[in-house]
Amino acid sequence: MESMDLISRITVKPDICHGKPTVRGLRYPVENILELLASGMTHEEILQDYEDLEDEDLLACLLFAARLAKIKIDWNLLIGKLKETNSGLKKQELTASADLYAGIYEGDNELKFLTEAAINGWD
Repeated sequence: MESMDLISRITVKPDICHGKPTVRGLRYPVENILELLASGMTHEEILQDYEDLEDEDLLACLLFAARLAKIKIDWNLLIGKLKETNSGLKKQELTASADLYAGIYEGDNELKFLTEAAINGWD
């Protein structure tokens, strides 16, 4: 499966899991799947426990994490600027504000997606 096909399995919707990245909108946050994998569970064990997940979903979570780790953005600075600029807005509304910083995207929709996912995931 192509990497873009895999990454398309990760969705970000404000009304699902508070806008956190999830697997195919199934209310399985990517962070939870990554924690299961980090705990040592095998793909088979996870798929047995969560029957609506597919092996490609687990690979998509790993690819998502790998791509997010490669981005060279000062996340604290970006999120801080968004919070400062939009202090009265809710987390979900800040995603739209990411377009104000379109200069960092340079037409890279994947980078925009990952940035919006990070913004939605702040505490």
